[in-house]
Amino acid sequence: MDWHHIARTLKEQINKSQIETYESGYRFYLQELKQSLRRKFSGADIDELLRGRSEYNSRGRFYIIEEELSPQLMRLDSHLITNRLRATLSFLQGIREKTARVLNRKGYTTIDDLLSHPRFGSRAQQVWRILEDGDTQELLSLCCMRYPKSSPIFLFLSQLFELQEFVFLDIESLGLFSGNMLFLVGMIKFGSQGAKLIQILARFPEEEPALLLETAGLLKDVKVMVSFNGKTFDSPYLEHRGAMYNIEFKKPLLHLDLLHFSRRILRQLSDGFKLTNIEEKILNRNREQDISSEYVPLLYREYLKEREPGYLYPIIGHNKNDLMSLVELLNFLYSKCL
Repeated sequence: MDWHHIARTLKEQINKSQIETYESGYRFYLQELKQSLRRKFSGADIDELLRGRSEYNSRGRFYIIEEELSPQLMRLDSHLITNRLRATLSFLQGIREKTARVLNRKGYTTIDDLLSHPRFGSRAQQVWRILEDGDTQELLSLCCMRYPKSSPIFLFLSQLFELQEFVFLDIESLGLFSGNMLFLVGMIKFGSQGAKLIQILARFPEEEPALLLETAGLLKDVKVMVSFNGKTFDSPYLEHRGAMYNIEFKKPLLHLDLLHFSRRILRQLSDGFKLTNIEEKILNRNREQDISSEYVPLLYREYLKEREPGYLYPIIGHNKNDLMSLVELLNFLYSKCL
């Protein structure tokens, strides 16, 4: 008797049963959600429901939702930033934490102190000039060569930029692979009047090019992008979808992917680094009224089939919650590192 064959067959049957049970649960929840949304928003007009408006650009129509928000972003005094940077000896090639501690004990506590050092003097002069010139781009290039992408130094450097140069970004698509349609781009930007939520929606597949063009325009002057897993997902996804329609996305000078910083700074999280888990365990936020991220593309597909505007309501809310959490998480990480 082939016991290996029997074991393999049993395993396949169990896996198939588990998948069918899992998918059945998904379908049941989705049907319940749809019924609830139809009861709640039956006959509602999309403008009344989402409080947005239809707009037009050279690629066609898109839908935009704007809302003034109250969140503030932590800011440090410019003198504190300058002093902290000058005290970062590891900017210099050949100096890591151990060497920096040795130099500190010998009285070399700032880059200025090392200007005439026999070994590190010439390198200190180069970095000193960058700091004196206030060349943020050159300083970022130096840090990219010297530090891993999760280093808190990048959080600190982001304080050199004006609030108006920040954007918090989160996208929603029909799948994890960029061959799927991108239907919602959400962002929080800061201006003279405070924070503003901007959500650009494609109500139909043919509105995606206009959505992408509008997004590219809103991002073109951004210097600091803040996301959660955006270096791996959001940013490449935007670029790929844009390339399909010959729409170019300009890269920011600094991309703060908070997933990487969270893994480094919040090591006490033993059950994963999903944004919702960080919200619950670190930020004390609970999304009881929100839908899970895996239901967002499923619900949008149902919207495309049935053209029921109420299905869009929880999608827009989910995207807004993600963005609000990004601002709160960045403030928390600032408080731990600065």
